[in-house]
Amino acid sequence: VFREPQRWLPVHIPDGGAALRLGIVSRNYPHKNLACLAELKAALMQRHGLDVSIYVTFNNAEWAACSEAFRQAIHNVGPLSLPQCPSFYAAMQGVVFPSLCESFSSSPLEAMLMRKPLFASDLPFIHDCCHEHAHYFDPLDVDSMADVIAGYFVSDDAAGQDQALACAHDFVGRYPSPDER
Repeated sequence: VFREPQRWLPVHIPDGGAALRLGIVSRNYPHKNLACLAELKAALMQRHGLDVSIYVTFNNAEWAACSEAFRQAIHNVGPLSLPQCPSFYAAMQGVVFPSLCESFSSSPLEAMLMRKPLFASDLPFIHDCCHEHAHYFDPLDVDSMADVIAGYFVSDDAAGQDQALACAHDFVGRYPSPDER
């Protein structure tokens, strides 16, 4: 579906009030480390003056289990169907993936396929699937996360960033298809 835009379905992205939108398509499992996103939003503003809206895709039970501070800072669009995922990514300026442990997650690959910068945990399981095509941070340090993300968005190297996104897209495009696997 990511390679077939005619199959994409719309998703309502509420106006978060910020020009910079970051998001992740994920369930809210503890190992995903998503509770840090509210602190990340605050760190981006405090350390770098970046006003950011952050979006998640939690179901009602996952959202209700979040702290009040988290629900005040973060926007939930609810669970998405597969054909809605490309539309979600298209509405974002970047994908944040602070996971602490994975056997496999499609979010990093989907971000690269959609030509979105991927900000991810500096851990071996992410390096294994993304190589040099992600912007790595310490997932236990929101200041590290904020510094890496801000470094990307305050850069004046738009041509270099576009080239890197194209390389990431080409890299993930070489992964075998489900039929090939």
